Amino acid sequence: MVARALASACVAVALAISSAPTVSGASYNHHPVAKRLNENTIAPRASNSKYVFAHVVQGDFQQYEAADWTADIALAKAAGIDAFALNVGADSTDSAQMKLAFDAANTDGTFKLFFSFDGSKFNTNATASAILPTYLTPFALQSSYFTYDGKSFVSTFAGDATGTFLGNTTSLAATDALSSSLPVRLVSLIPGFAAADFPSPHSPPDWNSPDDVQYAGLGGIMGWNAWPTTDANMTTDSDSAYITAASGRGLTYTATVSPFFYVHVATDNNYLYRSDDWLLPTHYEQLINLSAGPDMIELLTWNDFGESHYLGPIRDNAAPPTGSGNYTKGFDHTPMLTLSSYYNTWYKSGTAPTIGSETIVWWYRPHPKSATASADSLPAPSNVDWTDDYIYAAVLIPAKSKATHILFYSGDSAPSTQTVSSGVNLLRAPFVAGNTGLTLVDKKGNTILAGNGTAIISNPATYNFNYYSYILPANGTPASITAASTTTKSASMRLSASSGLTLAGVAVSALITLL
Repeated sequence: MVARALASACVAVALAISSAPTVSGASYNHHPVAKRLNENTIAPRASNSKYVFAHVVQGDFQQYEAADWTADIALAKAAGIDAFALNVGADSTDSAQMKLAFDAANTDGTFKLFFSFDGSKFNTNATASAILPTYLTPFALQSSYFTYDGKSFVSTFAGDATGTFLGNTTSLAATDALSSSLPVRLVSLIPGFAAADFPSPHSPPDWNSPDDVQYAGLGGIMGWNAWPTTDANMTTDSDSAYITAASGRGLTYTATVSPFFYVHVATDNNYLYRSDDWLLPTHYEQLINLSAGPDMIELLTWNDFGESHYLGPIRDNAAPPTGSGNYTKGFDHTPMLTLSSYYNTWYKSGTAPTIGSETIVWWYRPHPKSATASADSLPAPSNVDWTDDYIYAAVLIPAKSKATHILFYSGDSAPSTQTVSSGVNLLRAPFVAGNTGLTLVDKKGNTILAGNGTAIISNPATYNFNYYSYILPANGTPASITAASTTTKSASMRLSASSGLTLAGVAVSALITLL
C-alpha cells in the first residue's frame, strides 16, 4: 500500500558481497547465496539500457494461482514492461506466491522479477531477519531475477523515515551499517529523506548535504512522486532535482508514473490526488523529454486496487483490500496499460513509435464531483475540488489516416467536435450525467471508430472517484498501436480542448499544438 506522505521515498538496492561478513556473530562466508554471488563478476555501473518496471503488491495477490501469474507476466511483457517489483510485506503467503511467480517467469524465459521490501513491515529485527532465508536465498539467483550491471537487484518501499528503517534501525546511516554486516550489501537507490526534511511534498531536499543522499551501501534514488499533491498539474521539478543529485554522485535514478489515485475505505483513508489532464501520458512524456532522463521508470502500479492506480486486470483470484471493491469492481484499467506501452517503447528506444492504426483510449469518472452520495457511510473524499469533470482521450492517428475529427457525446449536450491529426492527440470534453460515447470520423463524416461507455450518473449511492477506461477498437493491443519502424520525437502529443474550455489558464477556441 502506498504511503500517504509522498515525501517518503523508495530504496532500490543491488546485491554485492562485503568481505567476511557476520550477522549476530555467525560467519556467512560460506552461505550459499554469498558463495554463489562471490563467483559472479561485479562490473562497475556502466549500463546504458533503460528499464520499465511495474510495482506489484503481493498482499493483493495472496490467492493467486500459477495461471494468474503466467497471464499477468504475458500481459506486462506485451506492454513493454521488463520486470515486476514484487512488493512483499512479510505475509504468510509470500513463500508460496513467490514460488509461483518465479516459476512462471522462469518458464517465460525473458521476463524478470525482483523484491521490493516494505519498510513498514520489515522494520523490526524479527521481520528483517527473514529477508535472507525466506526471500533472497531461494530466489535472488534464479534466472528470472532481475540484475543490473551484474548484480541481483532489490528495492524497498519506504525505509527512509523513523518507523520504516529496515531492521528496526534508527537512521539511514544505521541501515547502511546493518547492510555492511550482511552477506548482501545495499547498494542502490534512495535519497532517503524523512518527511520532516520536506517543507511540502514537492519541495526538493537540500542537496548541499551529501550525507543525506548517499551512504557507503546506498547507491541511488527513487522518487515516489507520481501524482500532484496539490490542485495543480504534474511537473518534473522533483525528478530534475533527484537526477541532478544522483548524477553528481554516480547514482541511478528511478522515476515513477501512474494513471490515477483514489482511496475510500475509512474515515482516515479517504482522499484523492489530482489525476486529471492526461496524467499518465503527460507525465511520461515529460520524463522522456528531460535532457538527462531517469535510468529506470516504475509504473505505479500493477495491482494496488485500494488506491485505484492499478494497470493490470482484477482477476477472480485477486484479493482487493476490504472495502475497495465498492469502487474498483467493473472499473477496468487495462486500456491505460495498453496506452502506457506506447510510452514504454518510446522511453526505452529514444524515439516515438510509429503509430500503426487508429486507436482511442479514453477515461472518465462515474459521477460529477459535486454529486452527493445517498447511502455512503463515508463522506466525500478529501481534495475532491482538485479534480475536474472531463472525459479524457488519447487519440493515436497514423500518418496516412483519413481521420479528421472526433466527436465526444455526453448526456443531452451537443457533441463536442474536435480536430485530430497524425500523432498522439490528447483531447478532453466536459461531461454531464447521461450516456457517453466517442466517434472518430473522416472529412466526409464516415465513421472510422465508435464506441460507448458506462453512463455517468448524477445521484450515486456511494462516492466513486475511480475512472472507467476504454479502448477502441475494443480488441486493441500494444502490437496493434505501433508499427515496426519508429519516428523522431516530432510525433509528439498534441493537447486540445473544445471551444470555450480553458487549458493551462488560456481560453481555447480551436486546436492548440503545444509540442
